[in-house]
Amino acid sequence: MVAVMDDEFKKFIHALRDVQLGFQDRSMELEKRISQLEGEKNQLEENLTRERGAFQLELEKQREAAALKLKEVRAKSEAKAERLVTASVIS
Repeated sequence: MVAVMDDEFKKFIHALRDVQLGFQDRSMELEKRISQLEGEKNQLEENLTRERGAFQLELEKQREAAALKLKEVRAKSEAKAERLVTASVIS
């Protein structure tokens, strides 16, 4: 009877050890996946930062171009207004 109990206990210990090893394997797989995902996240953050900088630069260029165009339009309008005033004074 003691031998049977001892044999069952050994089987239980072996099964428990298999479960423990399985958990360790799964834990290692999950840690590897977490590390991989963190690397991907860091890469995406770097890309986002780079793209945000490029976007800001492009936006600033567009603002400068719009300001320049506005100056040109104002100058043309002022010149036209002066011509009209001069023409009306002359006539």
